[in-house]
Amino acid sequence: MADVSITQLDLVTPKSNSSIPLSQDGSTARTLASSLTANCLAAGTRYQIEYLVVGGGGGGGQDYAGGGGAGGFLEGSMFLNVSERYPVAVGYGGRKDTTSYLNENGGNSVFGPYVAFGGGAGMSYQNRRQANSGGSGGGCGYQYTFIGYGIEGQGYNGIIGGNIGSTAGGGGGGAGGAPLPSTPYTGGIGKFSSITGTNTLYASGGSHIGNIGSTPRPDMPPNNGFGGNSAYGSWGTANNGSTGIVVIAYQGSPRGTAYLFNNTVISADTSSRPGYTVHKFLQGGYFIA
Repeated sequence: MADVSITQLDLVTPKSNSSIPLSQDGSTARTLASSLTANCLAAGTRYQIEYLVVGGGGGGGQDYAGGGGAGGFLEGSMFLNVSERYPVAVGYGGRKDTTSYLNENGGNSVFGPYVAFGGGAGMSYQNRRQANSGGSGGGCGYQYTFIGYGIEGQGYNGIIGGNIGSTAGGGGGGAGGAPLPSTPYTGGIGKFSSITGTNTLYASGGSHIGNIGSTPRPDMPPNNGFGGNSAYGSWGTANNGSTGIVVIAYQGSPRGTAYLFNNTVISADTSSRPGYTVHKFLQGGYFIA
C-alpha cells in the first residue's frame, strides 16, 4: 500500500465559505492545528493569580539606635500550572539584641520564583557598625552615617539620626519610601494592599521611639513586615521586627490548595473578597495549584 503524503490534503475539501487557507504543502494546516492545541492546553492547565510577598522586618537597635528596615514588598500577578507545587516561606521578624547589640535582619519570604528579602537591622550606637541592608535598609545610630540600603523594587534606604550631641537614631526604610530628612527619627512609609479584601498597610520602617525608660514595649503586630522600633538607652525596650506574609488570590471558587509544611491544609477564604478565593500564609508551607 502506498504511503499517503501530506500533499494529498486536497482530498479533504473545505467548505466554500471557509476563511482558512490551506497551502499545498499543508504548513498552514499544521500551524493552525498546533496553535489550537496550544490554546486548549493553556486554557486547561494554567490559571492566573495575584500574589503578595512581604519579608520579615529587621530588628530595632538598642541604645541610641536606628530603627529596623521593613521587609521587602512584592505584589503582582502570574500564571500557575495546574497540579504544580509552589514553595512558600514566610520570613521571621529580626530580633533586637540587647547583649552584644548585633541586631538581626528579618527573614526572607518566598512564593515560587519571587523572594521578598528581610529588612535590614537597625544600628546600635554601642557596636558602631553599619546598619544592615535588606528589603529596606536599617536606620543608623546617632553620630554615625552608616545607613543600611534597600533593594530596588522592594524597599528604600534607612537614614542617619541626630548629629553629634543628639541621642536619637535614624528610622528604617519602608517599602513606600525612605524616612524624611525633616523627620529622620520616623521610619519610612509602607505600602497598602487590598489583595485580601481589606486595604492593609505592610512594610513600614521602624522609628526611633526616644527615652521611655525600662517599660517593656509590646511586639510589633505580626505578619505585616514592619521594621522594629529602636530605643534610647540600654533597657531592652526596642522591638523585634514583624513577621512577613504571603497571600495568593484569584477569581472564582477554590482551585488550588494551601498547605503548611506538616501537610495541614490552610483553609481558603471565599468571603473576605467577593468573587475571589484568598489563600493566606502566616507561616511557611507550599501551594498546589
